[in-house]
Amino acid sequence: MSKKHFWKRGIAAACAVVTAATGLALPVFAADTSGLAVTPKVVALGDDCLAEVSGSESAVSYMADYLGGNAVNYATVGTTSGKLVSDLQSNQNMKRDVQTADVVMISVGVNDFIEEVLYKNADLVDMDNCKTLTDVANKLTSDGSKLSAANSKLARDLPALVETVAANIEAAVTEVKSLNRSANVVVQTVNNPLGVDYYGMSGVSQNRKTVIAYLYQYLDVSLEGGNVSGTGLASMTIADNAGLNDKIRGLQNASAADFYTPYVGAAGEKAIGFEFSNIMDLNMTFTPLGQVMLASAAIQSSEMLSCGDGSVISNAYTATGKDGDLKSNRPSADSIITGAASHQKMACSMGDADASGSIDTQDLFLCLYNIARVGAGLDTELNPIQRKALDADNSGTLDSQDIFLWLYYMAQTGAGVHVDLADYLAQNQA
Repeated sequence: MSKKHFWKRGIAAACAVVTAATGLALPVFAADTSGLAVTPKVVALGDDCLAEVSGSESAVSYMADYLGGNAVNYATVGTTSGKLVSDLQSNQNMKRDVQTADVVMISVGVNDFIEEVLYKNADLVDMDNCKTLTDVANKLTSDGSKLSAANSKLARDLPALVETVAANIEAAVTEVKSLNRSANVVVQTVNNPLGVDYYGMSGVSQNRKTVIAYLYQYLDVSLEGGNVSGTGLASMTIADNAGLNDKIRGLQNASAADFYTPYVGAAGEKAIGFEFSNIMDLNMTFTPLGQVMLASAAIQSSEMLSCGDGSVISNAYTATGKDGDLKSNRPSADSIITGAASHQKMACSMGDADASGSIDTQDLFLCLYNIARVGAGLDTELNPIQRKALDADNSGTLDSQDIFLWLYYMAQTGAGVHVDLADYLAQNQA
């Protein structure tokens, strides 16, 4: 049935339901739910951290499995913040997937800093033929004047880079929200790529390990604020609340998947970045444990994402074989993962947003109320499973078409007409 014909035949019945609803008790307007599964769509954007690694699950696929949905992953190794903004404005496939997403996960920024510190700093290191972090360490300059020039360049350029990356991330979030006001947007804080046990690296001289420690400081202050100072170092100060990660945590239209401290370690803790990432191979793709960690941090970033099946995270954590070690070596990271693993999935089905077991006027109210919120430029008060349950036409947005489709369905079933919900929804896809 065409939508145009559908509207002509259905509008009278839908209006009758709306009119009658003002004078009848809610239970009269209820259709048994068929238990049709809700399948939220999770889209990943950005860099190495969310990119799929051959032979392992990605954080976005864990998030999708946790919500009972599907994943679309646009994250690629090497993506910078500027490249992400450009892609969001020009990649039509990406834009279409963002428009229909229920959750959008973003990770970007680390490559901007790797590029600035290593690839644009010829006084510091010649990156030609470097394939591992050990190669980089062994090619770091030992010339005092070159090292001084490299440090001065970092102190001069990194504060401006913080502002540039922050502006790009905000622009990316704004672009996502312009495409899809309803989606939950989660942005990962940027981890220090040198948050590893570099003093334990074999085959690297102590002097060069000291240089890595200096570079770590410049990156750490860029990300978390503070001051770089010391013998041979060019002073650099960024206010404690003005580091890049502070700006990410302060984004208005996104939640922050924040595990910076569990990644690099608090004061006195051994750095275990090699356990989470593949930075030894000069990229910031994540290990299986790192992917579980990132998915868990994303889940824990917002109460709206506490609606999924925590056993997905629990099983993935156990499968890494690292759960016992992490509990001992980094309790703060373990607590994020176990927190995500404790959630129980909300038992919604299509049309049944309140998990009552029927499609009724309470579901219609939730749909109408949240359509009004979105129309007023506000976020919905529904979690992604609930929103997907009410998205009758699978457009990715709650709108008047959805409320009409549910009203018509209830009118038909209320009149004793059998309607196969799966077929009905399939015939009315956006």
